This record gives sequence, C-alpha cells and structure tokens, in this order.
Amino acid sequence: MRLQSASAEYLLHGGTDCRGYEYLGCHRLPDGYVFRVWAPNATRVFAVGDFCDWQEGIPMYQVTDGGIWECSAVGDRIQNGGIYKFRIVNSDRTVYKADPFAFASQCPPDTASVVCDLGEYKWRDEGWLAYRSGKAGKSCGEPFNAYEIHLPTWRRRDDGSAMNYRDIARELAPYVKQMGYTHVQLLPIWESCDKDGRGYEASSYFAPSARLGSPNDFMAFVDSMHEAGIGVLLDWTPTGVGRSESALCDFDGQPLYEKTDGSSDGEFDLDRREVRSFLLSNACFWLDRYHIDGLCIGDVGAESAGFKRELAECLRREYSDVLLISRSATDGCELFDMCFDGDWAADAFERAETAPEFRSYHIDKQRASFNTAPSGKYVLPLSHDRLTCGNKTFLDKMSGDYWQKFASTRAFLGYMMTFPGKKLTFMGSEIGQFKEWDGESPVEWFLLDYDSHAELQRYVSDLGQLYLRTPALWQADSLRDGFSWLEPDKNHKEQGIVSYCRSDSNGEEVIIVINFTPVAYENYRLGVPCGGEYREMFNSDDGRYGGSGVVNASALPSETRSSDCQENSIVMRVPPLAVSILKCVRRTQSKRKTSIASKTK
Repeated sequence: MRLQSASAEYLLHGGTDCRGYEYLGCHRLPDGYVFRVWAPNATRVFAVGDFCDWQEGIPMYQVTDGGIWECSAVGDRIQNGGIYKFRIVNSDRTVYKADPFAFASQCPPDTASVVCDLGEYKWRDEGWLAYRSGKAGKSCGEPFNAYEIHLPTWRRRDDGSAMNYRDIARELAPYVKQMGYTHVQLLPIWESCDKDGRGYEASSYFAPSARLGSPNDFMAFVDSMHEAGIGVLLDWTPTGVGRSESALCDFDGQPLYEKTDGSSDGEFDLDRREVRSFLLSNACFWLDRYHIDGLCIGDVGAESAGFKRELAECLRREYSDVLLISRSATDGCELFDMCFDGDWAADAFERAETAPEFRSYHIDKQRASFNTAPSGKYVLPLSHDRLTCGNKTFLDKMSGDYWQKFASTRAFLGYMMTFPGKKLTFMGSEIGQFKEWDGESPVEWFLLDYDSHAELQRYVSDLGQLYLRTPALWQADSLRDGFSWLEPDKNHKEQGIVSYCRSDSNGEEVIIVINFTPVAYENYRLGVPCGGEYREMFNSDDGRYGGSGVVNASALPSETRSSDCQENSIVMRVPPLAVSILKCVRRTQSKRKTSIASKTK
C-alpha cells in the first residue's frame, strides 16, 4: 500500500493518480488501522464508530494543505467488520459522514461504513486472467454475447428474499453457459440508496451492495464466473452523490463533488480535478480488487465526452486486457473496444412495432444500419434502458397476435445474432416476459410453465450455442468482406425478405434468410454465392420452438441459374416471421472472385 506519496499526487496534482483508494479510506496496518479522508473545509475531524460507542472518537490531523485528514489506531481496538463514520466539525456545527472510499457499507437505510480488509480473499482465477491477457486487443474477432442482469432481481429465494452472491453464482453460471452467453453484464453493483433498487444512485461507490452479501462474497461470485469461463462486466455509470451520507460533502453538507450553480442537478462536476480523480480511481478499483473483465461506461455529465476519453486512456494504461465499452458512440469512441449502436436498436424496435404485413417498407433502413455502422466496434443492444420505463419488454414490443409476437421475437433475435456486431440482451427477454422490469420484482420464471415461453427459452439457448460454434457469425465482424447482401438490387421488398452472407477468416460461409412478414413462401428462388449442395442449419419456425413447421428438411442443390446478381441459385421454403440459416456442405463450383460486398459499396 502506497502511503504519503500518494496523497499529494492524488488530489493536488491534477488527478494523475488512478489509485486513490490505496491511500484514502480505511486500511489495515501491521499493528492496527489507519483512516484518511478529504475534508477541505473542516476545522476538526474525528474517526468515530462502534469502537468508541460513537462518542468523541479518534482525533485526526491534516497531512496536506489540500485537506486530507489522517489518524491511526493500534492494537485490537478496531476490528474487521466494525462500523465507523467521520465526525466533521466547523465552528459550532458538527455532521457525521460515511467514508466515500469505504470498501464495505451497511445495508440501507443504515449508512455507516464498514471496516473491511479486501486482502483476505484467496482468488482461484489465475488461469482465467492468463487467458484474458492472451486475448487483449482481439475483441473484434471473438464471440461476444452478453447477458445484462440485475443481481438482486434475477432470481429470489422461495420466500421472496434476496439471494447471496455465492448462491446466485451457483445458479447463474450453468444457466449462462447453457444459454450460450459469453459474459454477464451487471447493472451497478455498488451500494445504492435507490428506492427501486436499480443501483444508479450510489451511496458508497467502492462498496458492493451489502444486500447480497459481503465483499468476499462478491469476489467469490466473480471467481465462480471465471471458473465457468464467463467474463464479468460492470455497468459503470456514476451519477452523483447528492443523496449520499459520505464525506464527499463538507461540514454543511454541501456536495463538494457536484455542481452547485444549479446548471446540472445531481451531476458530477467534471471540471474539478478532484472529481475526475475520484472517478478514475473508482473505475480502476473494480478492475483491480474484483478482477472485473470490463466496464460498460455511460455518460457521467455534460462533459462526459472529454472525461470518457481521459478515463479510457487511464484504463488502457493501467489495464490493457480489459474490455472498455461505451454506451454511446460519443467523441473518443475510437479508444473503446466497443460502443452501443443505438441507431440499430432504434430501427429494429421501430420495425418490430410495425404490423407484420407492413414491415417490408423498413428494408431500406435495415440496409442503412449496416452501411453506416462503425465497423467491428459496436454492440447491438437489447438493453434494460430500452425495455423499461414504459418502453415495453422485447416480446411486448412485437406487433401482431399472440403467436405472431413470439414468432417475431424469434425472427428479430435471429436477426440480431446473425447481423455483424456483438450482442447484449437484458434478462427476461430470453423467456418472453410481458411485464416490464421495475427494479424490484424478479424475473417471472413461472412463465416457463407455459409452452410458448419455454419454447422461446429453448430457441434462445440453441441460437446462442449456434452463434458460439459458428465463427462466420463473429470472427469477421470488423471486416466488410465478412458480410454481403445477397440481394443488392431488388432486395425483395414486396415479400419483406432479406438475405445476407456471413464469412469467417477461412472463407467458410453461412447464408441467412429472414422473413419479417407472416406470409410463408414455397419454391422461393434465392441467389447463392457458389454452386453446391446447401442444407438448413437452423430454422426458427421449427415446431420445437413453437413455430409452424415450415422448414427445409432435405438438401437444397444449386442450379446454374442466375438470380439476385448471383450466377447460382437454390429453391427453398421460406417460413413466416422466421429466420433460416443455410450452409453449403458440398461445393461444386467456387465462389465468384468479385465479392458481393464490393458491389454494394
């Protein structure tokens, strides 16, 4: 642990130190504990807690001109797991504030900080970290299918109480593997004072929520995910400290780290170097102490773009092998591994909400979403912020009757999983939940007692496994040659059908045919890139998924008959509101040297 040298560097020299948590807060010493807090407007500060029956406490003294106060306690006076606050005095006014750098916190509504030694946990994920290091900088060419989850409401005990981090891991890890997800992305995990439990109004930025267990329990959760080969990402969107009991506020309770001129209610003041230092330190903390594999970074305030650039540069310097994802394509996106493609999501949702018989009119928007997308660095997000707060769940967005809603959901999920880009899906979408997530109610797993929901879950699982074992669907996400429209001229607008080809680095291809309308087609002629025998690998209209059974069970031999700007073509069945995935299993003619992609540029 760095001591005196870190303080001035952290707060007095422009915030160049990303590890303020190693100095500020409560830390174990060989013979006791040391407390440090930044309280620049105080005249006296004391560390108080259960170790002194919340009386006078231990006097602290200033160690820098910048307002950092310090005290130490030797012996066994202070114990791991004890609770404490800082008593901050100025003139005749005294306030009690929690430690903004506390590694643990009491469960709300209690607000005291908890003495916590994070060094006690023994990690078991050396192999995973070595594997992660070997993949550094290669995210574009790797599969990425993230499951966005709110841990307190993913699953509850039978009596309705929250599960412990360790218990959740035991159920979540095998579920995520079964469903074909590569990562879990956790909504904010820090302690929060949110009434609805979403986690965005943090009360202790360095403390995992005590509602689900201790910091060691959360470490065990991450460890279990890593042992199962699952990456763990955090939604990192700090939004201020206005409701916090922390010592980020001065003796009058004024929020030092927030704007005070009324121009931005509750946002961090990113113009202040102390604020930037605090946030940079917090981002590094979760990657360092909890072995988190990446951060999905949202907007922090009006100056988010400049700060996110600074943050990305800091994290790249400190951790070269973690994923950095921006929730928006803002300035500095080139410094991130990925960014959310909000335009793709908006177009997809608009098409989903359109009556099935009119979806053919949205084909041009679909083509434009590929032509304007930031190649290889975007995530196709079915994220919580687009499926809550009156926006409807993914299934409920679908227009049509009950059967059409499920069929359309399968078609659109197939579209997302086969279109260039990484994937993210919010919990509950995979079982067809109708009720929006409200931050408090758990996923409605009882729906799996009904055939349509169980069949949708089976479909999502099979689709996820197909994605993982088919490099053509992810290996060349960053390359234009990895994608080509098969119908660059007419695009079959009148039928509402789109088709495209995905290729891996070895030239192995799969063909995707999607019908967004409820009309089935027999003897549909489709141009293909090479001559040979084609077989259907996957069909969302299969009866086992709740479909109508319009599948291609037999081989589809090509004919030397031009169609859709291709020299060869096949005749197939096109199911309603469904996706079909085909592969050439025996070539009789090589693919044309001139790629279709070059024709569509």
